[in-house]
Amino acid sequence: MRGRRRSRGAIARRLVGVRFEGNAPVPPGSKLIANDKPVGRVMSGCISPALGAPLSLAYLKTASAETGTPVVADTTDGPRRGTTTPLP
Repeated sequence: MRGRRRSRGAIARRLVGVRFEGNAPVPPGSKLIANDKPVGRVMSGCISPALGAPLSLAYLKTASAETGTPVVADTTDGPRRGTTTPLP
């Protein structure tokens, strides 16, 4: 698991997978929101050939990084809904 550490040794952010609705990847740098609060950013994205859905890697605050957490990406084309998924 990768993450940035706080000064007290707790992991502040985790690298997670996010599966998005729609048929296009979410652009890198898009802000992610959960429970009306900013929780992270998309680092990269692609279309999964196996799933036929957009997948992204994102750094999220640890409290929002559990599998199944709903998130919304703030993109230039409008909001995109997604759900955190385990990394392969």
